[in-house]
Amino acid sequence: MTTEGGAEHIEALSQRYTGGPYAWYGARDQVRVILTIAAEKIHEIGRQRP
Repeated sequence: MTTEGGAEHIEALSQRYTGGPYAWYGARDQVRVILTIAAEKIHEIGRQRP
């Protein structure tokens, strides 16, 4: 968990999905948090093994 790069990350996501800057509902001084989640197990559905 980190706050480093949080503002840049939300701006990049907004550009990617809306084509514009993030609206910053409330105020631009909001603290954005980035969480990194590691998968312990991955299951595939509908794919047969050779």
